[in-house]
Amino acid sequence: MKKLVIFIAFVPSFLFPCGGTYTSDEDGSPTGPIFSTDNFIYVTGDLDRTNPPGEIYPVADIYIMRNYGFTGANAFPLWDDEGAKNTVIGTYFPGSYIGELVAMPPLPEGEYDIIVDEDQDGIFNP
Repeated sequence: MKKLVIFIAFVPSFLFPCGGTYTSDEDGSPTGPIFSTDNFIYVTGDLDRTNPPGEIYPVADIYIMRNYGFTGANAFPLWDDEGAKNTVIGTYFPGSYIGELVAMPPLPEGEYDIIVDEDQDGIFNP
């Protein structure tokens, strides 16, 4: 069976009591970072309020990128190796999202990063 490893590359600082964006099942329960290539991948987390005034819920884009060894020290453009970014809306207090589907099978074998772009500018900002 082929395996897929997921790493969370960006973690917002103000999240649930324990903090963090993490891979989960569809109900929001944490899962490990290793998936089979035939698994669905969900994420659960919390967004900071970076959206323009007048918008009710925080919104962010989630990218799944092959782990190319970026250090995170420099800004770089984001792309999604699954074909298109995923947009999540934090509709639970305080801006949480639970069990958001971000990847469907078949998943190419390899190591990937899940990057949360809270300002939705398409750039990784260290």
